[in-house]
Amino acid sequence: MSTITLFAVLCAGSWQPSEGLTWQNYELWKDRLALTAVERAYQTLPWEPGPKAAFEMARATNKPLLIWIADGDPLGATSTYGVRARVELWRDRGVASGFILLAMDLADLRLSSAGEEVAAQLPSGAKEGVLILDPMGKRLGFTPTLDPLALQSVLDEARTKPRAPSRPSTQLWPEPSAPKGLRLRVLVKDVQKPKTGTFWHERAYNLGWLVVPDAELDRIKSLIRGREGQSFSMSLRQRWASRDFLDRVRGKAQPFEENSVQKSDLSAKCTAENRYQFQGKFTSSESGAWSLDGANDVQERTRGMDITLLGQAVWDPKSSRWTKFEWVAVGTRWGGSPFNQRMKDEGVSEIGFLATLAE
Repeated sequence: MSTITLFAVLCAGSWQPSEGLTWQNYELWKDRLALTAVERAYQTLPWEPGPKAAFEMARATNKPLLIWIADGDPLGATSTYGVRARVELWRDRGVASGFILLAMDLADLRLSSAGEEVAAQLPSGAKEGVLILDPMGKRLGFTPTLDPLALQSVLDEARTKPRAPSRPSTQLWPEPSAPKGLRLRVLVKDVQKPKTGTFWHERAYNLGWLVVPDAELDRIKSLIRGREGQSFSMSLRQRWASRDFLDRVRGKAQPFEENSVQKSDLSAKCTAENRYQFQGKFTSSESGAWSLDGANDVQERTRGMDITLLGQAVWDPKSSRWTKFEWVAVGTRWGGSPFNQRMKDEGVSEIGFLATLAE
């Protein structure tokens, strides 16, 4: 029995795994991990792609600008605040019709052209929250809280404040350049509802992105049906194992050191013309002394991930694009890392990842 398996047996207690991932239940696992309508509610809001587009739209319509700011991308891999805000804040509050919407990582906002001027509108020390600006960048309101009533109060107040007539801006904020390769959107969530007694833990999930480099895609397309599959590059497999298969369900997670990766197998094979399947296994674990909140209660701990991956892809030569590129990864996680909010459940539990083409 491996060290990881032994650790799981010792720590599991009453925990029982669900049915493992197989090709026979692949679609069922996809459905199980996909976001529900309630979980997707914030995604239906018309978030602008970047600050340039948001401010130009605010000035064109003379509407106030609502900026959802988090430590991490609020629409992607975000902090605990961002995870909770998705669950607790973004229901129908009239924001889609009354405001121009932007969601940004505070660090990215500060790095963008004129971003410091916008960040300066935040109260001293504030790093996360909802900031309301008029089209010219003057603060109309701010709330750092996750209390829906407090947010509603700030929105109502911003609607009643007078706004200076907008005028064309001479500042152009560059949008981030698109990554090279195929961009995948990755969802991570607990498979079973945790029994921590904390409401938002039951609905928590996080999002992120992966990029499959063009060189890897070319190698996949070169596969011939019936022949032995081909592994992805070692650098990609190690990067996914150490930096992407992390327990980010409730917030940020510390990457694994590369020497903590015990297994990073990922291969592709051609099953029919322009159709491919993926199969992989990722295992990482490490021990050391750290705090789960980044400051207090430093003690010896162990954390790890043991993940099985299955996926499939379809290439359309006529349009020269991938019409499907997805995978499901299911397995166990244990322990915690600074800021990933596992203080109440460091034991073994099941975790799932779902990757799909980014829109």
